Amino acid sequence: MPERLLLHIPFKNTGRHTVKIWMVDPAVVLEKIIIYKDKLPYSYLGPIENKILR
Repeated sequence: MPERLLLHIPFKNTGRHTVKIWMVDPAVVLEKIIIYKDKLPYSYLGPIENKILR
């Protein structure tokens, strides 16, 4: 069963932010990152995928 990690990060400023991820162990796979600004609905698969905003 995959582990689920939930992290809440309060931002002090509005605008663009950068998420950096480093490989620590080659046997670990990052499958998905969900960034959601409202309350996240509970679902095994996460929220419905939307277009990438740039």
